[in-house]
Amino acid sequence: MQSSTLQYYAYWKQYYVFLKENEPKVLTQLYIEKLFRNQVPVIWNLQHLSELLGVKISTLGHMISKPHAFYRHFEIPKRQGGSRQISAPQPVLLEAQRWIKLHILQELPLHPAAKGFRRQQSICSNAAPHLGRPYLLKMDLKNFFPSISMHRVISVFRHLGYSEKVAYALAALCCSRQALPQGAASSPDLSNHIARRWMPG
Repeated sequence: MQSSTLQYYAYWKQYYVFLKENEPKVLTQLYIEKLFRNQVPVIWNLQHLSELLGVKISTLGHMISKPHAFYRHFEIPKRQGGSRQISAPQPVLLEAQRWIKLHILQELPLHPAAKGFRRQQSICSNAAPHLGRPYLLKMDLKNFFPSISMHRVISVFRHLGYSEKVAYALAALCCSRQALPQGAASSPDLSNHIARRWMPG
């Protein structure tokens, strides 16, 4: 193992001892190494997550168990008729989603065809590969975010290496009523990562 990885492991091992866990120690060196390889922060448990997010453990527990209670729902009109339901998270949940977006989701590799919700990308960079083509197919997926289940969101965090409990907690903070909400700060990045597995290449 490289020296930088050893130092990283030593730091989080020391933190783990400091927490004085009562539950079985299932998070091992391999757990740390996988998270380190994926360049995402180590999160031991809910107590640790509450410290990273800067919220009380009791508040975090409520956000995880009843996330839908932390949203305000309203509708906005669509350009071509109809309306779109928006679920706006309360500030405490919004900040948690922004932390997840910034520290976990934002730097993960995406398929090159994904142009939406990305920094330094625009409708121009989306249109450029199609210039000069004889045909162009444009589609709008109905209820795109809500069609992505919480189970699929959990799989994103599990794939990164997080434990079942931590992955569930992270997914719960990003979901409402077992799906991605339209309006959560983390929904765009998560949808790009989840859609990647169905893209060619």
